[in-house]
Amino acid sequence: MQLRRRAGLVVALVLLASASAASAECTWVLWTQAVDARTRVTRGDWNPVAGYNSRQECAVAADRFNQDLAAWPSSITANTACLPDTVDPRGPKAK
Repeated sequence: MQLRRRAGLVVALVLLASASAASAECTWVLWTQAVDARTRVTRGDWNPVAGYNSRQECAVAADRFNQDLAAWPSSITANTACLPDTVDPRGPKAK
């Protein structure tokens, strides 16, 4: 009986370890939302731009996106966010 309990514990630990490794491999998505530069009022919903293999790659792309946007003479800026592919800043979808 004790051997069976230990085997169950080992199986549970292996499953937990594999689940945490899989979650670490998620894709990161760069999201943007247009903002009026003068009033700081958002103009529209969040939109996905691209996916990246790591949060760091996504952050570099977000910085580049903001620099490119700043180079254009416009009254529009953007909010940017790097989120795991399992998170949607627009909220849950209606059924």
